[in-house]
Amino acid sequence: MHHRFYSAIILAILLAGCARTDIHAPENTRTLPSFKTLNYATVMISEIEVSSEYKNDPENIRASNRIQEVFNQELSKQKTRMTIISDITSIGATQGLVIFPTIEKIKYVNGQKRFKSGPGAGSSAVLMKISFYEYPSKKLVHETYIHHNSMEHGGILALAGATGGAADNRMLSTTGRDLATFLLESQ
Repeated sequence: MHHRFYSAIILAILLAGCARTDIHAPENTRTLPSFKTLNYATVMISEIEVSSEYKNDPENIRASNRIQEVFNQELSKQKTRMTIISDITSIGATQGLVIFPTIEKIKYVNGQKRFKSGPGAGSSAVLMKISFYEYPSKKLVHETYIHHNSMEHGGILALAGATGGAADNRMLSTTGRDLATFLLESQ
């Protein structure tokens, strides 16, 4: 009897120390466009940008680089007419569709921080906006979001730090793969 009571108190104390991650999926997550991207002669994808609010944290940049790396790997495995561009100025007078993935919000808890803080570090999460523009008019024709959270990859063990940051890293890889899959589905 006392054992359960004390266990419940310890669990409540641990969970009370959990940092909250306020990055949530909006309603229009992974909404495919009403058109097929193959209808455009040219389809270009900008490299993933990070919103200015999150650019100052080196861990967020490292995390976004990992998402970009996995995305590039996944897209290169597929036969597609989509081209990744690293310099937005290279678009010029292009006629076609340009897709801009932008990380609007990110919280990445690396393994060291996870080990030191455990549940106090909260969960890693990413919210990426994907905007489709017709060029050269720069007309927005579709917008949707991709959202992932490390809790999807390790549950309470990820939050407690029992995965040593592996769930946080899997979340990054999953986000890169999900972006590639989503864009391929839009063809």
